[in-house]
Amino acid sequence: MPVQRVHGSEGLVYTASIAGVEFGIDAAQVEGTFEIVRIAPVHGASSDVLGLHTWKGAPLPVLDPRPHLGMLPRGGETANQGAAIVVQLGGAHVAIAFDSVRGPLVYSRSARQMLDFISLFDDHALPRAPDVWADLRAALWKHASYAISDVNIAWVTRRYRSAQWGRVLPSTQKLAAEFLAGFGSPCVDTLWNEKLRARMNALLPGSSTRQFAIWNHGRGRGFDALSLACILAVDRPRLRVKIWAVDELAAIVEAQDPSLSRSDVPEYLKGSGLLVEEGGRFSATDAVLERIVLVSSDAFVPFPGSFDMIVCRDRLSYLDAHARTAAIAAFKRALRPKGTLITGMHEKMPASDWSAQPHAHLPSWKIRRIPARPLS
Repeated sequence: MPVQRVHGSEGLVYTASIAGVEFGIDAAQVEGTFEIVRIAPVHGASSDVLGLHTWKGAPLPVLDPRPHLGMLPRGGETANQGAAIVVQLGGAHVAIAFDSVRGPLVYSRSARQMLDFISLFDDHALPRAPDVWADLRAALWKHASYAISDVNIAWVTRRYRSAQWGRVLPSTQKLAAEFLAGFGSPCVDTLWNEKLRARMNALLPGSSTRQFAIWNHGRGRGFDALSLACILAVDRPRLRVKIWAVDELAAIVEAQDPSLSRSDVPEYLKGSGLLVEEGGRFSATDAVLERIVLVSSDAFVPFPGSFDMIVCRDRLSYLDAHARTAAIAAFKRALRPKGTLITGMHEKMPASDWSAQPHAHLPSWKIRRIPARPLS
């Protein structure tokens, strides 16, 4: 047992008791102490790892020294009692649980049984708690190209606090699904509903406008482009509209079965004549499809030139910083004066170049125009 008997030591020590036995710990080894309030058990940890405790805002493994001192392991009913000493082992901070801790104190007369933690927990077989962040990092790494935005910062912060308070984290698969849920468009797999239709109408030009060009960055089955074409056909029938649906996968979208189930179709379109029903499935008519030009190319290369509106919902969040900067620059070049950019619910544009439209109820932006200086 790695216990030394030190006579006449003049140094500072901490005293720690276990089951009525008192030990001394050289103060030079101690980085801190705390009262044990709650130890969160960690699934899969070795028997001498009691769990996790928060220390200075971070989850800290709490080790039980009893098995290494020839004692019975600490009982479950006493897991959240006592005090702990924080030390460094193997380059990492760990806490050692005791019944009580006092110090630092000066001992100059009596002999003490001094504990050496490096010897007590053999460095080559140091018990380690499983890394509670392993699944979290795996989920984030899986989506490492995503831009750092308010939504995923908030998600990471919330999950950090969960681990900090000892809550069990879900599996990697569930973490990844949870992480992605914050980015999804409300109608990514269906046509725009009545509420989104009304919000879109609030952003459309007045009746005097005759032509309208939209640059849409779609994904998957192209519901954004199809929704825009239908909404404009219903609410602006005299407006000559062309929607450039640009996506690297546009050729795949075009080849897919364009039919829609009844649940995909909102009520305002079922009797519009823009969709035809056959065998319980709805398909877009030529009156809708002729408004859409599918373009298979780099999604952020402007085509054909300039636009009255750009719709890019929930795409920027999935880009790394370099690609997002390039996309925003492309938007700025392609948007006509007084044009509107629509983004996803969590996406924000640089305030230096873009101003958010108040009361639009869809995340929408105008380019900040620098007033021309009068000629002197």
